[in-house]
Amino acid sequence: MAVSLRPWHTFKMSATADMIFAFDSVEKLLNIIHVLDSHKTCFRVLGHGSNVVFSTHFSGWILLNRIMGVTILQEDEDYITLEVGGGVCWHQLVLQTLQRGWFGLENMISIPGTVGAAPMQNIGAYGTELADVFQSCQAVSLDTRQLKTYAHADCAFGYRTSFFKSELACGNQYVITSVVLRLSKQAKVNLSYPRLQAFITKNHRSRFITPYLIASAVRALRCQRLPNWLEVGTVGSFFINPIISTQHYSKLLDSWPSLDAKQLAGGDVKLFAGNLLTLAGFRGYRHGGLVMSAVNPIVITNEHGATTDDLLQLLAEVTQRMIACFNITLVVEPKIF
Repeated sequence: MAVSLRPWHTFKMSATADMIFAFDSVEKLLNIIHVLDSHKTCFRVLGHGSNVVFSTHFSGWILLNRIMGVTILQEDEDYITLEVGGGVCWHQLVLQTLQRGWFGLENMISIPGTVGAAPMQNIGAYGTELADVFQSCQAVSLDTRQLKTYAHADCAFGYRTSFFKSELACGNQYVITSVVLRLSKQAKVNLSYPRLQAFITKNHRSRFITPYLIASAVRALRCQRLPNWLEVGTVGSFFINPIISTQHYSKLLDSWPSLDAKQLAGGDVKLFAGNLLTLAGFRGYRHGGLVMSAVNPIVITNEHGATTDDLLQLLAEVTQRMIACFNITLVVEPKIF
């Protein structure tokens, strides 16, 4: 008898799986994998399902990472090093560290998902990314079924990517069971992101800027630009911001002078998918049960019981129009099953 996956992925499409099982230790994970292997049963490991979309029946088991705990490994006057279970809610971790006076995560507040999913795509927001505070992680290889420690250098972090999801992994899949983070005990702030800086300048000009103010401002900005994933089906940003060459960017400016862009250190240019989608006419666009945000069309919501066909047709239309307008193919951020 199939079980519903709707409560277990934030896009909330009506998909099913054969069975759901939660594990709270590495030992339980390895044990259930051994059992499933012996029965030649497929499986997928999820955290909170905030970066996946299940659009149909999954013939296998869904394993939920619920490895909890936050342990202090090292501490001095300036820094604290924490080991955090892969099943810990990322947003709750940010709140907990702020309450304890440990800083570095505040720009990434309100990102849905678990700590174990964070290194996979090197999560980031408003000028900060996981790589800035990451020390190491432990992960089980689903190829070798072995647990291994991965240092920062092993993870090959890039923009919304890492070793764990890149070609370097050679198709191997990993379950990150714990992450080690190094946070500051000094109240430094990161205002490098223009939209965050502008928001604070406009709304908090007379206030002393602290990490707590940064967290409050980021939460307010996210509420303005992103739907509440607890209330509506969404995975947040559905597309990755594309990086193109300077030559490509110069050609686009001739036809699209209002392109938003950021010059990168290596010479390439990062464009913003939401801006591209807006220019291409996708703001507020509806297809079947899916709606592209009228604020930032990089966000797609499942508002009316969207179907697999709705999703595939919408993505095909986006691809066609992006190539026609900009000669760019947007990469879909969530995994689709």
